[in-house]
Amino acid sequence: MITNFNKKGFTLLELLVVLAVSAIVMTGIYSAYINQQKAYLVQKDIVDIRQKLRGAMFIMQREIKMAGFDHSGGGSAGVITASENEFSFTFVADQDEKDNNQDGEIDEAGETEGIKYAFYTSEGIKKVGRAVMSSDDPIAFASQQPLAEYVDAVRFIYLDGDNEFLAYDSEGLTDQIRAVVVILVGRSEKEDIYYKDTKDYIDESGKLPEDDNIILPAPNDHFRRWQLTSIVQCRNLGLGQ
Repeated sequence: MITNFNKKGFTLLELLVVLAVSAIVMTGIYSAYINQQKAYLVQKDIVDIRQKLRGAMFIMQREIKMAGFDHSGGGSAGVITASENEFSFTFVADQDEKDNNQDGEIDEAGETEGIKYAFYTSEGIKKVGRAVMSSDDPIAFASQQPLAEYVDAVRFIYLDGDNEFLAYDSEGLTDQIRAVVVILVGRSEKEDIYYKDTKDYIDESGKLPEDDNIILPAPNDHFRRWQLTSIVQCRNLGLGQ
């Protein structure tokens, strides 16, 4: 039997070099995967914030446009309350096949429906909510139902017929409103430890005085946020004036 002693294998040093290179490559691949995962989660959070705010804003826009609507011209509908964080109003809804004032009669002539939007906290979570009038009493509303959760700021800004800012303590404020600026600032449900929110959220419509235009001061925390602003023309307010 002839044995060939000239065949060579890998030396220990060569194996160590291969293992070291493989470890570097695998570390790079894992790092790239982690970065991609982080980017995906960030984008998901941003999309979630935008979707919930846009959904809430769509409903608010549609209903605020109805404020003061009264096809009979009776003047029984209009703005009830108008503050920084709450806006309530009524409109005639006697053709919607509902008993809006809960008196047992459906679609009685001149029957009004009342809606209130407000910023509130429930179970430790800040929300923008919607409530409907619980009776014919214009100050009696049912409990708030959330339109969107994890909302850190809600601001209503009121404009007159010239699209000028109306101070919240203006005399006869509710009778002067012709448009409403709605501002929502939503945040992610979970923190991102790699991100810090140092931004002041200001009135993007430019209607508030410059020395009082901060909607939400810089939170300096690790939540991601997005701001949505809409100017809603109340086409039914002031028609009888």
